[in-house]
Amino acid sequence: MSSLRTFIYGVIGGMCISIGGCAFLATDSKIAGAVFFVVGLFTICTFGFNLFTGKVCYSLENNAGYLGTLGLIWLGNFAGCLIMGGLLRLTRLTALIEKAETVADTKLGDSLLSIFILAIFCNILIFIAVDGYKNNPHEIGKYLALFFGVTVFVLCGFEHCVANMFYITAAGRWSGHALLFIIVNTLGNAAGGLLIPVLKKLSEERKAPKAEPVSAFPEPEPIPEPEPLPESPAETPVMAEAEETLARTAAETPAEETPAIVIDPFAEPVLFPEDYKGLSLAGAPTGREAATDALLLKIASNVGIAVPEEQIEEETDLQLIGRYQSMKYAAMGNGGMVELMNLDKDALRAEVRADVEKELICDKVIKAILKAEDPEVTPEELQREAERIARQQNTDMELVKRFFGDDLSGLTRDVKIRKVRDLVYESAVK
Repeated sequence: MSSLRTFIYGVIGGMCISIGGCAFLATDSKIAGAVFFVVGLFTICTFGFNLFTGKVCYSLENNAGYLGTLGLIWLGNFAGCLIMGGLLRLTRLTALIEKAETVADTKLGDSLLSIFILAIFCNILIFIAVDGYKNNPHEIGKYLALFFGVTVFVLCGFEHCVANMFYITAAGRWSGHALLFIIVNTLGNAAGGLLIPVLKKLSEERKAPKAEPVSAFPEPEPIPEPEPLPESPAETPVMAEAEETLARTAAETPAEETPAIVIDPFAEPVLFPEDYKGLSLAGAPTGREAATDALLLKIASNVGIAVPEEQIEEETDLQLIGRYQSMKYAAMGNGGMVELMNLDKDALRAEVRADVEKELICDKVIKAILKAEDPEVTPEELQREAERIARQQNTDMELVKRFFGDDLSGLTRDVKIRKVRDLVYESAVK
C-alpha cells in the first residue's frame, strides 16, 4: 500500500471512529451508546480502512519499516477526527457538542498514569476484536468478536486514543495538556495491543525452541584410536553358556519404541522457508493444482499440522447439506428419486469428510506460509486477477469492481494465496 493511500485510509478510519463517537454522544443510555459505537470499527474492518489501535497489534509480524506506516496511520486518524469534530461544531447538534465537552473534561482531568493503564485495557479488547474478526473461521464469530470487544471497552470507560481525538476536537478542548494526554493514551494503546501477541510469541518460543544454526559442512569429529583388546582366554563351557544367555536375552528384549510426535490440532503453526521450499514432486499427481495440494499436505505431515475434529465434522455437515440439496433437485429433474433413496450416506459422508479435511489442512498450511512470507501484491497483479475473474464469469470489469472495490483490494488475499501456492509448486524439485 502506498504512503498516500495509507494516509487516506487512515483519514477515513478516523472519520469512521468519529461517526461511532457521534452515535455514542447521541444516546442517553451508556449501553446503547456502546452498542452503536461498534459501527466505527465494523466499517473499518469491512472495507479495509486503517485504524492505529488495530494495526499496532500486528507490529511483531512486520519489519522496522512498519513503524513509519503506523505513524502515517496515526496522523491520518488524527486528521479524520479533526475534520469530523470540526465539522460537527458547525452544525445545530449542540447537545452532542455539550456532551462531548463533558466527556473531554472528565478525561483531561484524569491523571496520566490512569489514562495509560486504561489505554492498555482498551487495546487488549481491541486486539480481541480485530484478531477475532481476522482469524475466526465462522462468520458469526467474526462479528461477535467485534461486537463484544468494542462494547465492553466503551462500557468500562477504557481510553481509545482515536476516539478521544474526536471527543477533544468536538469539545474544542485542544491544548498542550490535551496533546500530552493523547500521546500517553497512544502509548498505552500500543502497549495493550502488543501484550497478548508478545505473550503468545514467548509461549511459542518456549514450547518449540529454535535449533542452533548448524554449518552446512561440519568438521568431522576425530575418531579415537581403539584400545588394544586383551588376549582372549581359552573358551570354557561356562563362558560359552554365558554368551549364549546374553544373546538370547538381547533377542527377547523388545527394542525401545521411538515416542510418537504429539500433534496439537489447535496450535498455530509456525513455518520456516526450509519447511515449504524445495520439496520433492516425486509421486505427486499430475496437474499443477493437484500437485500443489499434495505438496501442502506433505508440509502438514512433515511438521505436524492438523485440524480439530470438531471443525472437520462441522464443515462436513455444512457441505453435506448443500450436497443433498443439489442431489434432490437433480433427482427431481430426471426422475431419479429411487436412486437418491438408495444412496449410501455413510460412503458419501466419508468421501466429503476426506475432501473437507484435505481442504482445511491445506488452508492452515497456506495461512502459516502467508504469515512467514507476507507477499506483496501490486495493483497490476490485482488488475490481472480481476480480468481473469471477468473472463471466467463472462462479465465486465465494472461488476467485478462492485464486488471487490474500485481499487480491487478485496482480491488482495486471493492473490496472496495464489502466490503462496505458486511459490510452493515452483520451488519444488521436479
